[in-house]
Amino acid sequence: MTDADFVVEEVSLDMPAAKQNGG
Repeated sequence: MTDADFVVEEVSLDMPAAKQNGG
């Protein structure tokens, strides 16, 4: 897991779509 992936995980908690949009 990279730092970028960790951020996506954190954001996905509030915005589930972020995981798909962020990759």
